[in-house]
Amino acid sequence: GGINSCGQEGLRRVVQLLQDTGGSLAVPVNPKHYSEKIAGKTPLQLAASDDSRFPRNMMGLLVSCLQDRSVCEPEFFAEISFLATLDRDAATDVVREIQARASKQPALLERFRMDAQKPGSTDIIASIFFLAPEAGGMMLDMLLIAPLVKDTSHHNIPTRTNMYGFWVDLPMRCIYRDDAEKREGIAVPIWGWDAERVDEYHERIKWHEWLVPPTDKRAARGASVHNITVSTLLLPNSLDLDILQALSRTTRSNMKVFSKVSVQGLIFCLWNNLVNNVWLADFCFRLLELLTLMWWSLAWPLVGPRGAINADKPLCWAIIAAGAFRDFLHLITASVAFIVKYQGHSSATMRGLWDPVAVANLRWLVPRAIMLMVQFSFITGSSWHLGYSELSEADQVLLAILVLMKSSLVTFMFRLCSGGTKIYAIFYSFLGGATREMISITAMVFASFSLAFLCLAKDKAAGWVLANSYRGLLFGDGDGFNNLGMDIDEGAYHNNNGTLTVFLVIGSLFFNIILLNLIIAVYGNEYNKVAGETPLLFLHGRANGCVMYIASCRIFPWLGPGFNWFLRLSAVACFVWGACIHLAGTDHDGHERFTAMLFAASQILLQAALVQCDWFSIEGVAANQQDHYLWICHRENTDHLDSVHEPLPTGHFEERLEATQRYIDGRIGKLEAKLDAILEHLAG
Repeated sequence: GGINSCGQEGLRRVVQLLQDTGGSLAVPVNPKHYSEKIAGKTPLQLAASDDSRFPRNMMGLLVSCLQDRSVCEPEFFAEISFLATLDRDAATDVVREIQARASKQPALLERFRMDAQKPGSTDIIASIFFLAPEAGGMMLDMLLIAPLVKDTSHHNIPTRTNMYGFWVDLPMRCIYRDDAEKREGIAVPIWGWDAERVDEYHERIKWHEWLVPPTDKRAARGASVHNITVSTLLLPNSLDLDILQALSRTTRSNMKVFSKVSVQGLIFCLWNNLVNNVWLADFCFRLLELLTLMWWSLAWPLVGPRGAINADKPLCWAIIAAGAFRDFLHLITASVAFIVKYQGHSSATMRGLWDPVAVANLRWLVPRAIMLMVQFSFITGSSWHLGYSELSEADQVLLAILVLMKSSLVTFMFRLCSGGTKIYAIFYSFLGGATREMISITAMVFASFSLAFLCLAKDKAAGWVLANSYRGLLFGDGDGFNNLGMDIDEGAYHNNNGTLTVFLVIGSLFFNIILLNLIIAVYGNEYNKVAGETPLLFLHGRANGCVMYIASCRIFPWLGPGFNWFLRLSAVACFVWGACIHLAGTDHDGHERFTAMLFAASQILLQAALVQCDWFSIEGVAANQQDHYLWICHRENTDHLDSVHEPLPTGHFEERLEATQRYIDGRIGKLEAKLDAILEHLAG
């Protein structure tokens, strides 16, 4: 009962008094202690035990790396990860306290960065992102520094560069390099230069011009030229698939973690430099399948106005079947990759992160599996109609379903392109809570009036009544009104059912004037709310895309540039071979099956080659086994200044007020830190 009666302030005083009298939060209990429950455990572990009554929200008081300065080997990452398993808010508060103290205690920040460069730090930060995303984002931001410039007079980092992009100007440009030097026990990325070996050194730093392209005087005032800042992340091998998977599992309530420059840099670097080409190939393959399905469908029936369209049915079948074979292999590869990652971790947190049957993973797997079953059903049934016979009625239904699913998938895939970010706003607005409620209410009211119409129109078929109710109430269709008692034709007016007419007038007024306008207003309000989150949802989608494309397409490990070129040439050879077999075959010799397998092999090998590189692996370690560091060239942050002049969307006043308060608090914190530094300097 003593702990409960102390209160928060009392607990702080007790912990402080124990440390002042020589106690240490880092020293565990004697391993030979008679009680196995407490033997060898630290105070934090004891407080976290099931039979402890220590408040979960006060666990931060027992974090040794923050409270105990005598700790020689700091364990910031390990203790924050352990704390996150107990209480996410407590872990976030501890990181926030570290961030506040780091501005006044450079030694604390240095120890934190040293801990970040220990082996295994990427797995720990991945678990923190999974459990407490905000804490993980703040930790990465504390590891962002300006790179060490070797020779500022001859080769300094430019402050302006061209950030041109096809849809919009790039917010950042990133690269993953191993250029670093040890400084006071910490590996610091370096912007290298050697004036004595200019020609030799120039080959090693060509990436400088790619990261920060130089601009001449004439282009310096171009619309795409921006003031930039170059930062580096002190976390070695940060492009770890565990971290990307943790980010992809972020919930809607924690989306603000994607506003961190460090988090954006991880996603931009992997997507723009590697995964984008895999996505583009996948997009083109699926678009080709959709066009092939349309080509085949427009050629049916043989008799009629569409009969003039001549479809090469064996070729169409081979392309559609190749897509099914490719998707089936990718589903198997992704499932195996998740199972391997799941079994490769002993931590319960990391196993939960890679759980193959987690809801987040099933959302990606199940829709593709359903579409794959429809596609296999179609190619199985249509394989008997590759000559002059028409598709069966069941196959034509499958064809229509497949066209609808493929076109929806192609549209939804476009959300990962910079020009398709508004798809997120449209999609999540439709799934918003208020929108779902209004749609449910509309469905219930529609059902109520439709049942009433069925009672009054006893001499009509139920389907006929429901169809006219649908047309009349939801769309105000004239024929729907005529058939339900509002026929104004002179010859048929006297046949109207007066009671049915009254019910229809009440229902049409309610639907067309009140309910439908309410739906529009609610959806517009939901859209305005989601529109502010669109950039964050876009980054979340790309993080998930990185994980899924790498897990499904990475069939071969990196074995050198020669093997990569072998895969690319093999893909071209399989395509050419399949095309030659098709051109040389006849309509009835069954060559389309072998052609489909060659086309599928071509697509699989091409994507397997595109997802390979020498600087990335699933575990984040490059092919040369050297620690790599993330470089971020990003435009100077003017988001707050720009947002002041934007119109305030409906329902966003509290969000804007909170963002403004955070901005002001941050500026005040920086001012206080500068004043403290000045006062300390004057006092010394």
